[in-house]
Amino acid sequence: MGLKKALKLIEAQRESITSYKKIVENQEKIINTQNEIIKKLEKEIEEIKKVIKEKSKPAFVKEDIKEEPKISGQKEGHVGYSRHVPERIDYVKEHNPDKCPNCNRDLSGIQEIRERVITDMEVKIVNTKHIIYRKYCSHCGNSLACF
Repeated sequence: MGLKKALKLIEAQRESITSYKKIVENQEKIINTQNEIIKKLEKEIEEIKKVIKEKSKPAFVKEDIKEEPKISGQKEGHVGYSRHVPERIDYVKEHNPDKCPNCNRDLSGIQEIRERVITDMEVKIVNTKHIIYRKYCSHCGNSLACF
């Protein structure tokens, strides 16, 4: 009798093990479907957050348009133009200071000479060439040019 009882016990345990296996399989299926549902809901939440961000701005506020800055100056191949020095100069005025206007002391020798032609258009055209001398004051340290 001991063997029959042991066999019945083993059979009962096998049946309970198979029923537990079925329960575990059902729970795994439920867990898998719940995981899929969670993933779908997370995607929906992200989409809703994006919509909320877009709707949080007033309708009249527009996004900044990023324009690339234009290159300044003339286009490549453009022929440059500048006014030409007139052929005839009517007057020549030299601007050669002897004393510093700030401290009234003597200036050093000439450091630079520049020329500027000014065309005054009156009844008759008069061209004046200005020769501008730059000098240095050793007392106050100013480098100055009159004009």
